Amino acid sequence: MFFSPDFIGTGNRVVETLCLLVSAGILSLAVSRARNLVRTEARAQAARENLARYVSPNLVERLAAAAEPFGSVRRQEAAILFVDVVGFTRFAERNEPEAVIAFLREFHSRMAQAVFAHEGTLDDYIGDEVMAVFGTPEPRADDAVRALACAQTMRRAMARWNEERASLALPAVRVGIGLHVGTVVTGSTGSSDRLKFAVVGDAVNVASRLQAATRELGCEMVVSQDAMHAAHEDLSAGMVRNVSLRGHVAAIPVMVFESQDASHSSASN
Repeated sequence: MFFSPDFIGTGNRVVETLCLLVSAGILSLAVSRARNLVRTEARAQAARENLARYVSPNLVERLAAAAEPFGSVRRQEAAILFVDVVGFTRFAERNEPEAVIAFLREFHSRMAQAVFAHEGTLDDYIGDEVMAVFGTPEPRADDAVRALACAQTMRRAMARWNEERASLALPAVRVGIGLHVGTVVTGSTGSSDRLKFAVVGDAVNVASRLQAATRELGCEMVVSQDAMHAAHEDLSAGMVRNVSLRGHVAAIPVMVFESQDASHSSASN
């Protein structure tokens, strides 16, 4: 019967058909899962890229990977850097809002590039002011070295920008930079709906006031002696001064850095 040319083994055909359907189903499921995995990864990558527009790149993966990425509040050493534009208030008064926003975008972009190039954390934009932290989310032995290098990169970036502005007959932009190293407290602040990673402490206040002191001293950058020592820099060859800061009884020894171009005028001119 099996060798008959007219014999049709329906049982075998059914088994073969079922095997084919099962194999096709498994293959279809595998392809579908692979496509979903690619879509999920693409969405996750897009989410990380969007998140990187609002927080520092060195925090993105940590934020994306953990439900509580920064853990509990902790005390640590960090280098704090502040930079802002001299005369920005007057500049904002004299120009249209669109021009002010365009100016801020250019300024913030250049400062952010310097921070990220030295693996710092861009903590916040406060008007024209930029606050950067070196030592978060994890402290490193070279935090002060990278912070000082970042400050110098910012100065060079401003010098190049002023050259571009001069070619367009635009006034030069002056900045004030303050840098300090000290103990800070880090952790998440805000509500359960919107959290912000914060760095607070007297070291932050000192760095901010050193930045403000650049106006009184007529210089471009003021770095505390603590920051210079932490960065293994020699103070003997520089301009060392004692600066009195609000909230501190004793004056703080600092290194003063003059503007790279004494002819630079404020953005408000």
